[in-house]
Amino acid sequence: MNLLEKTLVRRVLKPRVTSDEPGACMLQLGTLSLLPIDAGPHLHYISDALALLPWVRSSQTDPNGKITVLYDETRGSGDKLRRWLETAVEEAIKLSDELNIHTASEDEIVTGELRRLKPLVSQFL
Repeated sequence: MNLLEKTLVRRVLKPRVTSDEPGACMLQLGTLSLLPIDAGPHLHYISDALALLPWVRSSQTDPNGKITVLYDETRGSGDKLRRWLETAVEEAIKLSDELNIHTASEDEIVTGELRRLKPLVSQFL
């Protein structure tokens, strides 16, 4: 991935907190319409990344990039969720430098991303 592509991915997937009530947060990703059409099916990775945080109870991402998260408010916050998603995006960008994302299998992508994220969970406890 070249610098322009990385910058675009960061902008498109940059999460912002739109609502944060105790235990329930809504986030919005940037302009998903700028992503290639074949990227849509991979949005489930957002919920996969959030599920790694032990204080996240559930999450749901819609096709427009709206993410709803239920979490243990004694351990987490909307800001922590936002920072975790930014970290997941950065790790995905690093992974894209290791793999050819366009030819890698779904299993290679998932395994690679989880391998990169799991050691980072402790920073968000």
